[in-house]
Amino acid sequence: MFGYLLPRKQDLKVSEYNLYKTVYCSLCRGLQKHFGVAAKFFVNYDFAFLSLIGLALAEPAPLFISGRCTVNPFVRQTYIEECEAIRFAAGCLVLSAYHKLSDDIRDERITRSLAARALKIILYRAFRKAGRAYREVDSVISGNMQKQIALELKKETDIDCLADPTAGCLSFICGSFAKDKDELRVLASLGGMLGRFIYLIDAADDLREDLRKGRFNPLLGNDDDGTPDEDTVIKLIDDAKRRLFVLRGEIAACYNLLDVKRYGSVLDNFIFLGLADTIARVGEKRQRKSYGSEFSDSL
Repeated sequence: MFGYLLPRKQDLKVSEYNLYKTVYCSLCRGLQKHFGVAAKFFVNYDFAFLSLIGLALAEPAPLFISGRCTVNPFVRQTYIEECEAIRFAAGCLVLSAYHKLSDDIRDERITRSLAARALKIILYRAFRKAGRAYREVDSVISGNMQKQIALELKKETDIDCLADPTAGCLSFICGSFAKDKDELRVLASLGGMLGRFIYLIDAADDLREDLRKGRFNPLLGNDDDGTPDEDTVIKLIDDAKRRLFVLRGEIAACYNLLDVKRYGSVLDNFIFLGLADTIARVGEKRQRKSYGSEFSDSL
């Protein structure tokens, strides 16, 4: 996951922004506590959003504590007390990051994949811990990654088919927060649509870079007529944006079915404002980091 699930910061109240920052910092702290120091450097905004969903649905309500940040020990920070929602999101983040690194190594030439190889080695111990703690999640992510590889090798052109593995991963992860069958259906659908949204928006955002590096991009299909010109690229991105706005509406409709117990105003900001802002930035190739980031970078 790549940092596409962001709020519209200027429309957050101070208390809402502080809450989101607390969730983000709690995820970072949970990564270090449960999976080691190396894991915390892979913290990202998408899994902070998933943590927020888990906390918004959890019973009982999470408790807040004060502590010192390991990065800046002179500053006291509010954290969420130990809870399964944060621990689970941290484990899923580690597993996703490790498998994403494996995919990057496969996609790039040896010289370009050196950074991913080094990061994979650094993350290996955390991956083993997360895999033991959440075996089923690891199995789902690994299986879907293999499906993704197979689809790309056979040069599949159906974008919906290509998005299935990412949708499957997020559907399972979001569904794991459910407490009953009704909630499971809604969360699994929400996660699946978020997965499709992320896959499509990443393809559109990476289109120019993939063309330059000669990499596979699902928006290009099996076009053997050479490199498309800039007008064609713009049209492909605009078409992707239209599909993304349709997906955004489906995500919002599904989200409205959830029985959100708390933090609704923050989640509303993500769903109804943040996703639209993210779509508007597609094609600008934002300066974002695939692995790890500081809280202020994207906010």
